[in-house]
Amino acid sequence: MKKKTRIILYVVLPLTLILMFFVIPMIVAKVVNDMLFKKRSEVKEVFKLSVEDYPNLKCEDYIFKSNNDIDLHGYLYSSDTLTPKGVVIYSHGYNAGGSNSTMMFADYFVSNDYYYFSYDATANGASGGNNQKGLVQGVLDLDKAISCVKTIDKTKEYPIMLLGHSWGGYNVGAVLKYHPDVKAICSLSGFNSALDLMASSAKKKVGSFLTNATLPYLKLYENWVFGSNYKLNAIDGFNSSNCNCLIIHSSDDKVIDMDYGYSKYYKIYKDNSRFSFIKLENKGHGYVFLNDSARVMVEEYEKGDKPFNKDLYINGLDTDLFDKIMLFFNNSL
Repeated sequence: MKKKTRIILYVVLPLTLILMFFVIPMIVAKVVNDMLFKKRSEVKEVFKLSVEDYPNLKCEDYIFKSNNDIDLHGYLYSSDTLTPKGVVIYSHGYNAGGSNSTMMFADYFVSNDYYYFSYDATANGASGGNNQKGLVQGVLDLDKAISCVKTIDKTKEYPIMLLGHSWGGYNVGAVLKYHPDVKAICSLSGFNSALDLMASSAKKKVGSFLTNATLPYLKLYENWVFGSNYKLNAIDGFNSSNCNCLIIHSSDDKVIDMDYGYSKYYKIYKDNSRFSFIKLENKGHGYVFLNDSARVMVEEYEKGDKPFNKDLYINGLDTDLFDKIMLFFNNSL
């Protein structure tokens, strides 16, 4: 009897505790991660754009390698009348399927004398891979995109500006750790860290208690996938560079709460001359860059209420907002 008791105390009980408090939670963390990221993302057909939609645009394709030796596709936009003063690199959002659906950004910046470089992240659009891996992969892909731009003869001598939406808004801040020479960034509807966004999303779905209980295991899993890079965050990036930073967020954003990006940055940097903040109202998250007419059209289309108006979408950029972004970039040269 004593022998059985000792076996239970020194073998069975520790193994049970390890199973309950480590193995099972780690399996759950992997399952959740795979559900979110172990897939490809493509642009929906109605949102696909082409250079034919913007007569002044010219596009050159570039292929560069990710940190995992996967082919990533980049696109350098210009025009015959371009007198370049810099290059804007765009990092797209999660589940966007790549950069194609935001080609109106290219048309705007090229029309205002900037080269414009966009790319499809791992397992998005024309890029290779079947697993997006995680949010941190976005920073690592952007790092490679910037390095690519620095080797292109047409662009390598020009100052670099970064623009990112949502996931890309996180990427453009965090990547400054690797490229502190960037002149300016604009984070549009972004967040500070991958774990911040995971916590925000989880709390909305399962509440604070379960989120706080599982977050340590998500950290361990992210560490296993990305090594020390899992800690990459925008605040560390901001502090690694002297570049100017424009932070834009809509107060009614239901996808990424302002507390995980804009508000956090504002508390730290509101008196720092390098930083500017624009708080929007009633612009939401996914289509914050569209003017009101185009945004409402897309939202009604996605609800099934109205057909998609391609011409309205093609010309739907919120130029008032982008004029402010361009002015910020111009003043950072």
